[in-house]
Amino acid sequence: MQSYNLSQPRIPDLFSCFNGGECVHPAFCDCRRFNATGPRCQMVYNAGPERDSICRAWGQHHVETFDGLYYYFSGKGSYTLVASHEPEGQTFSVQVHNDPQCGSFPYTCSRSVSVFFAGEQELHLAKEVTLGGMRVQLPHAMGSVRLQQLAGYVLVRHQSAFTLAWDGTSAVYIKMSPEFLGWTHGLCGNNNADPQDDLVTNYGKLTDDVAEFVHSWQELAPNQPPGPTSFSLPRPPCLQQSLGTMQGVYDRCEALLRPPFDACHAYVSPLPFTASCTSDLCQSVGDEATWCRALAEYARACAQAGQPLQGWRTQLRQCTIHCKEKAFTYNECIACCPASCQPRASCVDSEIACVDGCYCPDAECSVTGDIHFTTFDGRRYTFPATCQYILAKSRSSGTFTVTLQNAPCGLNQDGVCVQSVSVILHQDPRRQVTLTQAGDVLLFDQYKVTPPYTDDAFEIRRLSSVFLRVRTNVGVQVFYDREGLRLYLQVDQRWVEDTVGLCGTFNGNTQDDFLYVPLPWNRKEREKWAP
Repeated sequence: MQSYNLSQPRIPDLFSCFNGGECVHPAFCDCRRFNATGPRCQMVYNAGPERDSICRAWGQHHVETFDGLYYYFSGKGSYTLVASHEPEGQTFSVQVHNDPQCGSFPYTCSRSVSVFFAGEQELHLAKEVTLGGMRVQLPHAMGSVRLQQLAGYVLVRHQSAFTLAWDGTSAVYIKMSPEFLGWTHGLCGNNNADPQDDLVTNYGKLTDDVAEFVHSWQELAPNQPPGPTSFSLPRPPCLQQSLGTMQGVYDRCEALLRPPFDACHAYVSPLPFTASCTSDLCQSVGDEATWCRALAEYARACAQAGQPLQGWRTQLRQCTIHCKEKAFTYNECIACCPASCQPRASCVDSEIACVDGCYCPDAECSVTGDIHFTTFDGRRYTFPATCQYILAKSRSSGTFTVTLQNAPCGLNQDGVCVQSVSVILHQDPRRQVTLTQAGDVLLFDQYKVTPPYTDDAFEIRRLSSVFLRVRTNVGVQVFYDREGLRLYLQVDQRWVEDTVGLCGTFNGNTQDDFLYVPLPWNRKEREKWAP
């Protein structure tokens, strides 16, 4: 573990600014290192075009608003992270509770989140999930709200308002539904695509004073008696560091400006995360675990923007994560994950693209709504065309082919829906199952069967009133919700780097998911590719 010599001579007040800023005059900070702004460099704008409008709060001190304004705050109480302005009567609030006793290692301090919906009891997220003080087993549904465990995360999804992801320790991520554009307030800002007006206090004042803004959104902590809340001016985290120490901090945090992280720079700016990294290392005296966690925050932002930095931890071996369960694998971008490898569980849609963590190394592709795709590797796109398509097949053999038939739907036939999905094994029409939007289950594309059904190739059963599952003997499963317009295709790890089709290549790289495989000229070979 690398640390820094705190006994070196210190230039008085040189680091009395925030976010890599340096004091060059009692009333002036040089904020150029990380393009910070504000009188004391309190803020850094994230200009990345693919941020995906996610508000993120991590550690004990870092917030980036929906609109991409990062700021450091030193509050040790409870704060309104986001609340609604009640469009169409939707009322909710999310509070974050910081550890009032937190010292020098921000990622080891306790933190929790409370979610409040009108007319409902408090939903509390910490090391476990409670509702009204009673522990909740996941998955769980309450009205329009769905709770799900995803790797180490808890997802809270309100079907018409937001998705929240809590990593179980210190980080919370929130993405609003489009209907809430401009209709939020709190530490996450007003979600109006303009970061210049995010710092609006709870009494309606636009300020550039982060301390004033944060304090205005302070709330009573759980079980805290009523009374005045404490308020003190924020103390810059690097204030006591020497010039030599800071050079070491900058060098380590500027790893985010170099490979492998530079592959994401065109999509998500690294500067807010480099700035937050310096604050973390100043507080933890260069602790290696803190450094890795600071780098991981940028990797998470990239994955959520559709640019996962697969393998960065293997290049920085001190940041390698070893999964507790032998059958599990660490992945930067898990679109959906079961609680354990067996039995496999069906997954719930999420507005947040993916999360990091340990997972059973099978892959899942989804088709939802008006033909919105998420590939095996997590790439999202929309393709509302009416025709028959290969959803996925083995690239090296004809072991399996999954096809999708789309058709017009909706009151005016102006939408596109899945009409049927077929699974064919070994290019043999006698090894074919078709599920239709009308609710039929067909063998060989002609004989109706009623689940449950089992033969030497397929097991077909209803998992619930919603999902119908087709399990094959070649590591391929289909989950179909015909009424909810949801289709999930799962393949196990024997098909790594051996799939093509609309579900992509299953190799951890989203950039080659649109791989084009030209059809061969030979007729017999072409027939192998025909759906």
